[in-house]
Amino acid sequence: MKTFVRISMLCLFGASFLTSCQKELDSHEPEQPSDYLTFKDFTEMRNTINKLESSKTVNLTEFNKGNAFVSMQDIFNQAIGEETEAFTREEKYMIPYQAKDLPAVKNHLSMFEFPEFGSFKLKIAAPDYAHVLNADGVVKIGNTIFQFVGDQMKMIEDLPNRTNEIALLKAATKNDEAKQIYINKVKVILTPLSGGRTSAFDEKRECFGYKYEGNTQRFRLIACERHYEIDSYNVPGAGSPWVDYQLVMEFDTYGRSAFGSWGRRNSNEQKISGTFTITGTKYDMDCSGLQKYTSLPNVAPLDVLNLSNHSYFMSNEYGNSSSMWRVIIFSAYGPKCNPSSPIQRGLKFHSSSHHLATWTSYCDCPIPQL
Repeated sequence: MKTFVRISMLCLFGASFLTSCQKELDSHEPEQPSDYLTFKDFTEMRNTINKLESSKTVNLTEFNKGNAFVSMQDIFNQAIGEETEAFTREEKYMIPYQAKDLPAVKNHLSMFEFPEFGSFKLKIAAPDYAHVLNADGVVKIGNTIFQFVGDQMKMIEDLPNRTNEIALLKAATKNDEAKQIYINKVKVILTPLSGGRTSAFDEKRECFGYKYEGNTQRFRLIACERHYEIDSYNVPGAGSPWVDYQLVMEFDTYGRSAFGSWGRRNSNEQKISGTFTITGTKYDMDCSGLQKYTSLPNVAPLDVLNLSNHSYFMSNEYGNSSSMWRVIIFSAYGPKCNPSSPIQRGLKFHSSSHHLATWTSYCDCPIPQL
């Protein structure tokens, strides 16, 4: 029998967050190690992600400790902790390490990918989803089970007389209407921030910071604009088709070890500032069921769509220490106004936008205004 953990918004974000939710999860007796979260609809899941990602007080590792559910984000955080310890050993005792040999990475290799400059990152197009996915990328929304892996969103309806949905979903490589399995692409555009712009899927351009110990380069900051679009329009049984559209500023912090490999480095020194304009087709932003969100301070979500050359500043100084920091400029999510049609790409950063991402002690990563 399948098992899953049900998290309600009331429990997650009420005044007694840790106490009440811990009791709820403690009462769950796992029957198998592949438990996943379930949400009544997509909006509940997206709201949960927003709050978990922006929380400065909730320790997700402690929250999930002793319970069946372990999120992809928990495993990622564990891997970074192991890498920090391995880095320290290498620096002190000249004991080299490889990212693929870290226990959390080695035990979940299918969850990670490895950029050519080393270290690791999650193999998922929408990295903030890691807060609610299990190690296999699985979550249940309504009566549909989803798996997010790479740039794919795989879906299967949870039927009462079928008990092997997870195995079917993981094995699926194409749509199979007989089994009610559907696969959509997560549309992603990454625009790296360094010395100009490109529309290509190119993460190789980066800015470097220097901490001189002889002539050794020790730190690296990689920053980008990330646009992603997720659309469930062709999923029978998934309830009201929904969409998730994100415009995000994102950057990663890395350090180089004594033997030359690059590894993620947690920090709370990340800062980002700049000026942006959002342009493009505002297709169904007025849809009454579509929610809007931004993590920018003192800016209403809908205002973002009407701001021209809006100056902003965000700092992670008082937030959680992390190697990946994300600022959501604008998102729109929820039921679609026109459920029968695919998403129409439109919103984007105007080319006049410019940003400066900073890892305070080490390096800056600018896009000059064009």
